[in-house]
Amino acid sequence: MTVLREAIEDAFHGRCIVPIEAVVQSGRAAAVLVEHSRDADLLVVGSRGHGGFGGLLVGSVSMACTMHAACPVLVLHDGQAPVAEVARAGGRVVVGVGGSPASAVVLRAAADAAAEMDAELLAVAAWEDTLVNPDDYGDYRVELETSARRSLDTALAEAFPEGRPARLHDVLREGPAARVLVDESRNAELVVVGRSGRSEFAGLLLGSVALPVAEHAESPVLVVPIPSGAAPRRSTGDLAGVHA
Repeated sequence: MTVLREAIEDAFHGRCIVPIEAVVQSGRAAAVLVEHSRDADLLVVGSRGHGGFGGLLVGSVSMACTMHAACPVLVLHDGQAPVAEVARAGGRVVVGVGGSPASAVVLRAAADAAAEMDAELLAVAAWEDTLVNPDDYGDYRVELETSARRSLDTALAEAFPEGRPARLHDVLREGPAARVLVDESRNAELVVVGRSGRSEFAGLLLGSVALPVAEHAESPVLVVPIPSGAAPRRSTGDLAGVHA
């Protein structure tokens, strides 16, 4: 408990504006935090992210919390200030958008964060050409990009039926969704991604977009769990960050 209290004092120097309850509990750190997430509005964890895709921390606490917490998870990396300290007028929140009903949940969470930070919101949809030497190659690429645009427009319409936020912009990017979002994080104060999937610790889905973005982004990352009723629907434009 002494170590915990010293850490709190070092972080806030007695000037925290919200009540703090210090708790020491036995058990594996990830399991304890995931259990507490069931009654929380937000879970904040740190990550030693490597800034690239070669060093995924498979055993890390932040990874386990990112994939299994019941509430949104804010991931901060070494040397990063909390979102509230870096937010500024003219800043940017980036949100990954895919082609599923779940996209609306992630978009609305990102819009709320952007409004609170007085930042612009950039909705990013990624599309990727995965075929080798297909027939009618040019038409195929056009079809992929068109499908991604259609999915992005549909997601925005579903998320904001009464009209888009004034400072919302959208863009298509070619490439793997996780890498696209990590690249976008270099010019963002916050990246928002969605995560769907099972809540237990068995069957970890290492191919998710949320996990590598949370580990390797150069900005803080907010991972939003998708309600079970918003099951993903795969499509050719279903790429940027709403599926585990």
